[in-house]
Amino acid sequence: MINDITFAGAPLLLLVWLAGLPGVWRGQPKVSCWASAAGIALGVVCAFSGMTGSRHPNFWTGGLGAGDGFGLLGLALMGGLLALVSLALLVLTAVTASLRANRISQEISE
Repeated sequence: MINDITFAGAPLLLLVWLAGLPGVWRGQPKVSCWASAAGIALGVVCAFSGMTGSRHPNFWTGGLGAGDGFGLLGLALMGGLLALVSLALLVLTAVTASLRANRISQEISE
């Protein structure tokens, strides 16, 4: 089930992040930051979900193509990559919005 949530949730969160980009350009990154933060949370949940019990008889590598095919290593790698990419998007969003907000406030004050 975690694979379904991850494979459906990650593209959905990316779409929400993209939809919030106009707000980032105006210096208001709330939507994009929340989408990135949710991506980090989804990645962490995915990475640690394999530790609650084995998903296949082969605990480390999963079924290798049978069923969902993810064992502990696959879930940790997939979740870790998702969390890392989401963290990078969060930092990029926050920095861009901060720079844009400063530029907008300078234009208003002049």
